[in-house]
Amino acid sequence: YKMYKSAVISGHFFTGNGEQGVLISSYAANALRCRLNDKIIIFTSDSYGSFNAVELKVIGVFITGYKDKDENICLLDLKSMQKLTGLENKATEISLFFDDIEKTGAFELKTGGILKKHGLEYFTWEQLLGAFVYMIKIGEQFYLIIYLIFITVAVLGIMNTILISVFDRIRDIGTLRSIGFTKNNVTMMLFAEVSLLGLLGAVTGTAFGAGIIYYFSIYGIPI
Repeated sequence: YKMYKSAVISGHFFTGNGEQGVLISSYAANALRCRLNDKIIIFTSDSYGSFNAVELKVIGVFITGYKDKDENICLLDLKSMQKLTGLENKATEISLFFDDIEKTGAFELKTGGILKKHGLEYFTWEQLLGAFVYMIKIGEQFYLIIYLIFITVAVLGIMNTILISVFDRIRDIGTLRSIGFTKNNVTMMLFAEVSLLGLLGAVTGTAFGAGIIYYFSIYGIPI
């Protein structure tokens, strides 16, 4: 829920488990013509097959920038949600967040038997997303091919630049040879120059590229 907590533009996020209320998007607020602290009625069918409704005060308005989330999602406190769905003191799903994505499988191995004894099921994100995970794997292979193409083009471009630089200095190299430089001396001099330029280019390019990737991975591009 970090996305919604940081996306609140008026009011506030839930301060604790005991606070009752509802958070809606700015899209829903405009559609319902309601403002902060107004009360709205949320109506749905419950677990008994009948209809139920709760009246809640709008404690916050958020905007994430994602159309599906802003148009289709609102957040309620747990107690009100259980009352609305007829699931007092119950839950249909519990989401677990790990600090490492690889721990999802390890958790299943350790607790799978215990969960089955209590009639519970555990699904990893890969099992839930299914086809999406398959698309990600295909995308990774596609990106690998693109990276290899980029690297090949970069290598050929750098090689061409170095060759032109060497051919442009044939007279300079001849002068160095005439005053006593050996082939190894000239080769090491050119190698040192290319290595220094390559190191500076790699460090500068990596720092610049990493900065751009880090920025857009945090803030994204609001299409």
